[in-house]
Amino acid sequence: MQNSASQKQTFIVAGLSLISIAMLAMIYFVPIWWVSLTAPNYPPEAFPDGVRIHFHMNGVFNGCEMVEKAEIQEDEALDCVHEMDTINHYVGMYPISTGGPIERGFRSFC
Repeated sequence: MQNSASQKQTFIVAGLSLISIAMLAMIYFVPIWWVSLTAPNYPPEAFPDGVRIHFHMNGVFNGCEMVEKAEIQEDEALDCVHEMDTINHYVGMYPISTGGPIERGFRSFC
């Protein structure tokens, strides 16, 4: 009886450990947070998801996708990080790249 309970506990611990390792590996490939801003001056034709940025473990990245329409003549997706920095400037915030000095210090351990 005791041996069976011990084996069950071992399998549970091993399973939870594998799940946690998989989740830690996954955070390098998917955003851990994202922000999207919609406003009348950012029409859905150009910004279907709004001004969107993705926060990853190793930085902040563009969340805008390429829009394929006949009236849009862009070769690459719009830079939403730059757009968000511009919006932040008008409300008195610093650029996104200057944020998180403490968190950037821990980046070397990740």
